Amino acid sequence: MVVADFTLREEMALKVAILTEKYATEYSWYVDVMMRLVSLAGDHMGDEVWHRIVQVILGNEELQLYACKIALQTLKAPVCHESALKVSAYVLGEFGHLIANAPDCAPVDQLKALQSKMAAGSQSARAVALTTVGKFINLFPEIKTLCLRVLDRYRGALDAELQQRACEYYALATLESEDLMPTVFEEMPPFPERRSALMSRLLKREADTEDQRTWVFGGREINRERKLQKAGKTAEDSEEPPSAPQVLEALEPVGLPAADGGQTPEELARVAKSKRHYARLLWENDGILYDGDEIQVGLVAQYKPPAGRVGVFLGNKSTAPIYDISITVTSVDESNEKQLVVQPAAGQGPLPDSLMPLGQARVFFDVKCTDVFATAPTLRIAYTMAGAPTVSELQMPVTIAHFIDPVTITVADFFSRWKQLGDAAIGEAQNVLKTPFLSTDSGAIQWLRNVVGGAGFALIQGADAEPDNIVGVGIATTENAGRFGCLIRVEPKPAHGLTRVTIRATNPTVAKVVATNINMIFESR
Repeated sequence: MVVADFTLREEMALKVAILTEKYATEYSWYVDVMMRLVSLAGDHMGDEVWHRIVQVILGNEELQLYACKIALQTLKAPVCHESALKVSAYVLGEFGHLIANAPDCAPVDQLKALQSKMAAGSQSARAVALTTVGKFINLFPEIKTLCLRVLDRYRGALDAELQQRACEYYALATLESEDLMPTVFEEMPPFPERRSALMSRLLKREADTEDQRTWVFGGREINRERKLQKAGKTAEDSEEPPSAPQVLEALEPVGLPAADGGQTPEELARVAKSKRHYARLLWENDGILYDGDEIQVGLVAQYKPPAGRVGVFLGNKSTAPIYDISITVTSVDESNEKQLVVQPAAGQGPLPDSLMPLGQARVFFDVKCTDVFATAPTLRIAYTMAGAPTVSELQMPVTIAHFIDPVTITVADFFSRWKQLGDAAIGEAQNVLKTPFLSTDSGAIQWLRNVVGGAGFALIQGADAEPDNIVGVGIATTENAGRFGCLIRVEPKPAHGLTRVTIRATNPTVAKVVATNINMIFESR
């Protein structure tokens, strides 16, 4: 790379990046090689390379701790290339807390290392670094004052992009709100699994230069796709369309195990992945619901019990357009039809006639809880690709638990209400769950607290003699049936890898659904 002709370095860097990703056998080796690559050839390659490094790191937890260490070392080096600065800043902004307790890796050390390279960086590199400073305020409150000084310095920057970022981040950090910063600067989710942008660029370069080679490095799939591209076809066109509609797997109703009889390991893995997505949406209001080979379905929700609004985002992941798109919501249980009312939100336009590759369509639904319901509704997505109709039916994460509002009461009131509900035996659900991660993950207890809070409960501090135990209070609100109090107690036992979860409510269905949701969330951890 160092001695190669300048006209060859861009293609060399691109292919080194592809080969490194394809043949990496150790996570640390991948990070080492890629960081060395951006340091040596940063001037001769596009942003796709450092984008891909970040994408791989975000998608693999095993990489993140080591990547943080290398990122900090890179920033402390005498010379740091602009692309290496972008990667290092991005990684530390997302995962800097993983090394905060290591020697010479304290939050202030990370900020100083970043500052030392910002002045010499380009506008785009400093923009990424400013976002990292904003993330540091959220990750490390102890250095908030130092971070605000950095942002304040850039509030007068001549470049409009840097000035806007600095002004907005400074304003966010100084507003009197405990929830705003954690929400805006929340950790980025893993990028969706898709074909590497590096390989896409390589194929495009070869097509543009009329490369006549009969094959390229990358395996049979890449060469097959390359031939199809030269012939003006897509991978979908090369396969015989099925005669009957294809039906993607449906996520089983809440609480029922998957019927895995006759399913291949790939199908079982896909179902397990869908269940993890579903479980996450039981305590977070936005995220991916389904991530398949052809489509990706995302959800964003906002609740103000007894009403709410749910947005469904449909993305086309394939290389072919899709047509005849239909997105509807129906009740699995006929008794739910009057207990949960779901209808398209008013004032929105129709779905597009077609959706091109990488395109996205969205539709919003208004939901109203009129009475306690036991079964979540079904989201039905139908479309046609390459002449083949496809139907995907997914369980929609809208349960009675989503209509719970947090309520703060005193410790004495909590125990009084807890005993009263226990004596009345109106509704109680209790489970002992296997939670082996408690003994290996130092942040597991805090994760349990986040789950309980995200599920709609106000945490009552000091209500339990055991400091690790978690208790919370919430009220489920319906339009016609009234309101139902709900109490939760979570008792983790890290030494045994077990957690007991007890729900007591003034309605048995509310207690059962909340307990089932918590079980699914814990099992998906």
